[in-house]
Amino acid sequence: MSYEHHYTPPQDQERDELPLGWHNFEVVAAFNTSLTGEPLETVEGVPFVKLRCLPDGFNAPVTYSLFLEAKNARKLDAFLWATGLGDHGEPVDWKPQTLEGLKFSGKVAKNSYQGATFDKIVRLQPVVEKGNLPTIGDDLGPENKADKLPF
Repeated sequence: MSYEHHYTPPQDQERDELPLGWHNFEVVAAFNTSLTGEPLETVEGVPFVKLRCLPDGFNAPVTYSLFLEAKNARKLDAFLWATGLGDHGEPVDWKPQTLEGLKFSGKVAKNSYQGATFDKIVRLQPVVEKGNLPTIGDDLGPENKADKLPF
């Protein structure tokens, strides 16, 4: 049997280069299960939610993960504070549909892992008007009251 190869790889989609610094984001998609329907968990069994966040004015979504365990309480609190989700001391619903549509401001940095470079949201704060976004060196939010965090 002969076979003629006619496959044409898809063209790369245009992707805006997201500059470093502060941007306003909207959560456009949230997932707590894999493509196969399995719950998202770390190797240690920690459940997490993966968020696709789109910055205002750019076609460059950034992935942001929330690990639902006590040792990540500062990051979770920062997310709740920045998005206005939940009331202090009350339980929070981490279902994906609850998180989609939320808005926040985030500081973007470049991160490298195993040879790949990607955008990473490293600080959060509530949404501010475009002209009032902090400069690159500004660190705001409750997560900055302690030592710098590795995420």
